[in-house]
Amino acid sequence: MTLRPGTRADVRAAAAVFGRSFHTTPQWEWLIPDERARAGVLPAFFRSSFGHVRRHGRLMVAVDDADTVVGAIAWSAPGQWKTPAWRGVLAAPA
Repeated sequence: MTLRPGTRADVRAAAAVFGRSFHTTPQWEWLIPDERARAGVLPAFFRSSFGHVRRHGRLMVAVDDADTVVGAIAWSAPGQWKTPAWRGVLAAPA
């Protein structure tokens, strides 16, 4: 396994990993009770978040020998943690 900076091409895979990781946490189960809806919303939410973080912070991905994203970590630079409201609207379910 290798840890490397995430690229734009990694955002979708990293968001899918986070979506699966957080799918059964109590907070997300309470917020989005329907499992199918949650399975669709979480990756979209993390895609939007990671796009912002990649530009204003850091996205690192863990990849296996085939360069498949198997994990990720993301953080924002000081003062850059707020995602603009319009990005949240884009990530919201229809």
